[in-house]
Amino acid sequence: MKNILPKLQQYITIVGVITAIGGGFYTWGQFNLRLDNIEKKKIKAVDLTPLNTSIAELSTKVDNIEQRLDRTEDRIDKLGNNDNPLAR
Repeated sequence: MKNILPKLQQYITIVGVITAIGGGFYTWGQFNLRLDNIEKKKIKAVDLTPLNTSIAELSTKVDNIEQRLDRTEDRIDKLGNNDNPLAR
């Protein structure tokens, strides 16, 4: 009778460890199942052609603005500070 409680505790501990290991395998299986479902989903293709054309248009507009800015800066440099009495 004296050894019943320690034996019972030992069996409960073993059952707990086995349950924890089984729970880990179950969780791993669920994780793999979810990954498989994600991999099986079909991805819709997105047409990026309109975005590419608008990017090209915006790039040309930016290039034109930069050229105009360069010309304006050149004009300012040519004029120099002759007209500005404060710059002397």
